[in-house]
Amino acid sequence: NIAHDSNRSSKKLTLSGTNNLTATGPGTANWGSAIPNILLPIGNYYWEATIVAAAGNSVFVGFGEPQAPTNNYTGSNDISWSYYTTGNKYTNAVSTAYGSTYTTADIISVALRIEQLQVAVWFAKNGVWQNSAIQAEIESGDTAKAAFVIGKQLFFMPMISATSTGSL
Repeated sequence: NIAHDSNRSSKKLTLSGTNNLTATGPGTANWGSAIPNILLPIGNYYWEATIVAAAGNSVFVGFGEPQAPTNNYTGSNDISWSYYTTGNKYTNAVSTAYGSTYTTADIISVALRIEQLQVAVWFAKNGVWQNSAIQAEIESGDTAKAAFVIGKQLFFMPMISATSTGSL
């Protein structure tokens, strides 16, 4: 079973619920990120994050390399990538227009494809793939509408981030 790793996740977050799968922001304007107890090798992966509370812009959903820092938001560095409540995507602290905004009660889906020398990720909001991507393209590995295409292959892990008003 997947669980958020309380030893490796940010101490700024409160982890609760079954397997610590609910992450709540630190109660200040600071970000924290939670990571699970698994590494994802070559393969195809899918997961969902239900947004429990997202007052304002307070949640990032994404993935990162195992050494990605958890004391900031996912996408704040060059080894993590995310989809933010504003609808923008982030990596290396750079925001780029991408998809629809999301908020409380929305479900964000992540499809991650890790191949020998390439990684691609797509995000969906409530079952609608963003950037006009469609399921068949994702399943076939067509990366034209992916949120990110990364030219390397390592192990990766799901990541989520929240601030004072964010909870997943």
